[in-house]
Amino acid sequence: MHTSKYIYGRNPVTEAIKEGLEIEKVFFQREITGEFEKYIRNYCKQKNIPLSKVPDVKLDNLSRKGNHQGVVIQISPLKYFEIEDVFTGDLENIEIAIVLDGITDVRNIGAIARSALAFKAKGLIMSAKGSGAFNEDAIKASSGALLQLPICREKNSMIAIEKLQQLGFEVLASDLKAKDLIEDYLIEGPVAIVLGSEDKGVSREVLKVSDRSIKIDQSTAIDSLNVSVAAGIILSELYKKIKI
Repeated sequence: MHTSKYIYGRNPVTEAIKEGLEIEKVFFQREITGEFEKYIRNYCKQKNIPLSKVPDVKLDNLSRKGNHQGVVIQISPLKYFEIEDVFTGDLENIEIAIVLDGITDVRNIGAIARSALAFKAKGLIMSAKGSGAFNEDAIKASSGALLQLPICREKNSMIAIEKLQQLGFEVLASDLKAKDLIEDYLIEGPVAIVLGSEDKGVSREVLKVSDRSIKIDQSTAIDSLNVSVAAGIILSELYKKIKI
C-alpha cells in the first residue's frame, strides 16, 4: 500500500526496489533483524540512500497506521545521477559543480538550486547522511530549478570531492577563515564549490581534502551570510569569469 509520498509493507517495498523507483529515504523498525533487514541495508548502502532505524510509532505515523511490517520508504520526486554521468571535466566548456556539505534547510537548498541554474552550474551533489531532503518543499523553494538540474547523491562529501578531483575539478571550499577571495580566483578548468551547513560551515575533514578555501569580500558589519546568499555571490563571480 502507499500514500502520495510513501510506500510501506515488505512486498510493496520490494516491488518498488525492483521497479527502480527513486527512493529518498528508508525508515526501518529498529528492532527488526534478519534477511530482509540485511537486504534493505545493503541496497541502501549500494544506492547511497539514507536509512533510519526508528521506533514503531514513527512507522505508524508515516503509514497512517497501516500494515507497514516494519518498513516504510519515501519516494523521491527527483531522479538521482552518478557524478561520472553528469560531470566530464571538460577543459573547453568549463563546468561548475556544487557540493552541499550538510546543508539541511530545504529553503536554502531550493535557493541554491535557483542560483545554480541562473549561473549555469552543471549540477548539485548531496550527501546521503546529514543533508536535507530534496523533497516537494525544496522543489517549491527552488521555483522548479531542482527539476531542471542533475542531482547526484554520494555517501558523503569526501567521496564526492575525490571523484570530482579525479575528473580534473579544482575543489574550492567556502570558509570564513580563508585567505583567498573568490573575487580574485582565476578559473583555469572545471571547478567545484563546497558549501557548508548553516551553523557549522564546511566540515574540518572536507576542508582538509579540498584544494583551497575561498571567502567573499565583505565588511565586518556581520559575521556571515546566509549560505544560499553566499552561494549566489560565489556562483555569480564564477559565471562572470567563465564568460570573460
